[in-house]
Parts: sequence; structure tokens; C-alpha cells
Amino acid sequence: MNAPALAVIEPPLDAERHDHPARAAGTVPTAPRPRVNLMLMAMTTAVATFSMHVFVPALPAAAAALAVTPSQIQLTVTLYLIGLALGQIVHGPLSDRFGRRPVILGGIGVYLVGTVGALLAPSLSTLLLARVLQSVGSCAGLVIGRATIRETSTGRDAVAALAVLASAITLSSAVAPLVGSYLTLLIGWRMLFAVLLAAAAVILLLLYLRFPETNTERGAPLSLPGMVRTYGLLLRMPAFMGYSLCGAACTVTAYAFYAALPFLIGEELPHASLGIGFIYLAVVTGSILGALAARQASRRMSLGAIALIGTTAATLAALAFLGGRLLAPDAVATVVAPLFVMTFAGGFANPGAATLAMSANPHAVGTASSLYGFIQMAVGALVTLCVGLIGHDSLSVGGIVTASMSIGLAGLLIARRAGRADQ
Repeated sequence: MNAPALAVIEPPLDAERHDHPARAAGTVPTAPRPRVNLMLMAMTTAVATFSMHVFVPALPAAAAALAVTPSQIQLTVTLYLIGLALGQIVHGPLSDRFGRRPVILGGIGVYLVGTVGALLAPSLSTLLLARVLQSVGSCAGLVIGRATIRETSTGRDAVAALAVLASAITLSSAVAPLVGSYLTLLIGWRMLFAVLLAAAAVILLLLYLRFPETNTERGAPLSLPGMVRTYGLLLRMPAFMGYSLCGAACTVTAYAFYAALPFLIGEELPHASLGIGFIYLAVVTGSILGALAARQASRRMSLGAIALIGTTAATLAALAFLGGRLLAPDAVATVVAPLFVMTFAGGFANPGAATLAMSANPHAVGTASSLYGFIQMAVGALVTLCVGLIGHDSLSVGGIVTASMSIGLAGLLIARRAGRADQ
């Protein structure tokens, strides 16, 4: 792989690339970009996160039906997260080699098999296996969604499209517990999987009918050593790692708040316990509005500037949370306001950071998308683990969040410096 392929390429903001002199002059025809239905991509991308969160309210009912302990049934969530992380490592290289279309169709097919298994599971072990199949299959949508957007869109349009996907993931994560609780109450935890099965079958049919192949430069024959080399190459690229850490910090640092908020509110702000749902709503609203703002800003600003402004603002908001809790520990606003600003700024920064990370090696977009997703899941797991180990009080959570955002900001600055050095 030659050196130019390793340089970070910030996608141009014009409608088409004109890097070939003859093409710029209009003498060399350019192949038309495949058209991808963005709403279909958003639906497919949201399957993974929706399916994870929708089952959480059903855990007690499933534990009672299968005669297992709460800690045992919690494995359905833990293994699902592990499947999401590891599954993404596989889908990207497969789609680089064989194409995006067969991988996304195959992934949703595996998800359907897992959903049938969960619906009929006679024991916990069967349910655990089914949930792993669900997660490994569904995360094909996460990987292929990002890769497809990067292949079919220029810089401005890529940011706008990735903002839609990010909003779909955030919104699905927010509404899934509510949907899961009502479905469990009305039709039982098993029939919840029947609803997922029907929805995924419709998505698979739509993908079969309307999803085109976007990978026009399939790579060399797939091999484990080749996969390891490509991943190693990306891991050694300061630009890719910097933008990936930035994007991960901006999107999943809020997981620390998700894990700690019920305890933090209950112990430090008991008078606000009834309003905890509105605090979670602030998280969701901030992320979605930030992503939509990035979509508008991409018309006037570079991807690097969008990522820098968003990450800096999110880091300052994390510091403001710490300061606010120290100065006014009884004020609910010291939780809600910084949290809203942080999630808004993170949602603003993420599309630019994701686009730039996947531009680090244009010959392995799928593999880069896989590793980017894995890094996201790893950072999310790490911050929630830190909350469990260090504590869920304001100072502990604020320190964890500030440290995570500071690492993301440092990664962004390193990536920008590496990008300038390669130019």
C-alpha cells in the first residue's frame, strides 16, 4: 500500500472531487455515485441499539420465566455489548472484500436467526446465544451504514448523512426502553421478539429491493493475516486513532451519566427524582440537536473545524459540571445544563470526526468503519466500568467525564497535526 493511501484526506466541501486534471477539465467521465436511501440506512443502523435497549425492561420477566437470577439474566446485556464490539471487527473487512450489499443482507439475516432463537429459547443458555447472534448480525448495519455514507457522499453531504444516522441511533436508544416496557406489559417478553422479528424482516426485504452495492473497489482475497495487517496499520496511524478517540469520547462519554444518573440524583438531589426522565430527555435532545446543527454547519465550515469546536465545547461543559456541582450542589441546573451542552457539542463534533477517521485510508473504508465502531464500544464500556469502580457521585462522574473528553480533545489535536504533516 503506497504512502498517499495512508495520508488523511479531509473530504472536500464541493460536490465532486476534481483531483484528476482531465476529469476537472471534463474530458474523463466520472462514474455516477450509487444512490442510497438515507432513511433505510437510518432504520438499519438503529436496529442494533434499539434491540439492545428494548429488552432491558423485560429482564425481570425473562428471569422469572427461565428461573434464573438477576445477575444471570444481565448476561443478555453484557454479551450483547460484546457481540456488538467484536462483530464490527469482522463486518468491515468482509465488506471491503465482498461488497457492502452481501454483508448487510447477511448480517440482518443472522439477526433474524438470533431473534427466532430468542423467541423460542427454552433456557438461559439458548437465550444468551440468540442475543449474541442478534448483536453480531445487527452491527452490520452500524458498519455498513458509516462506510456507505463515506463512499457515496462528499464531505458536506457525508456530515449531513452521518448526523442523520447518529440521530437515529440516539433516538432509538431513548425510545426503546419505553417501547420494551409497554410491549412486555401487553404481550409478554417473548412476543417482544416477535415484534422485532417482523420489523427486521421488513427491513431485510427493503434492503434486498433498494440497497445498491457501493463498494466499487473490492480488495485482495480476505485472509486473517491481511486483516491483522490492515488493523495494525490503522492502529499505527495517529490521524485515524486521534479522530476515532475524539468521535468515541464525543458519543459515548455520556454513558457514564447514563450509568450514574439514577444514583446521583437519588443521593444528591432527591427532590428531583421524579424528573429524572426529563434529565434523560435532555441528553437525547442535546445529541440530536447537535447532530442536526453539524449538518447545517457543514455548509460553511470544514470537517476539522466542526470537530474542534464541538469537542472543545464538550470538554468545557464537562468541566462546568464539576464546577457547578461544587458551587451549587443543591441545584438541578448544575446537572441538566452542562449535560445538555456536552451532549449537544458531542453530537455536533461526531459526524466530522467520524468522516475524517474513515478518510484516513480510502482503500479500507469498511475496515476503518469497523475499528472506529469497536473503539466507540470499548470507550463506552470503559467509562461505565470506571463509574462502577470509582463511584457514581458528582465528583467521580465529573472527573471520569472530564478525563474522557480531554483525551478525545488531545486525540483530535494530534490527528489534525498528523494530517497537516501528511499534506
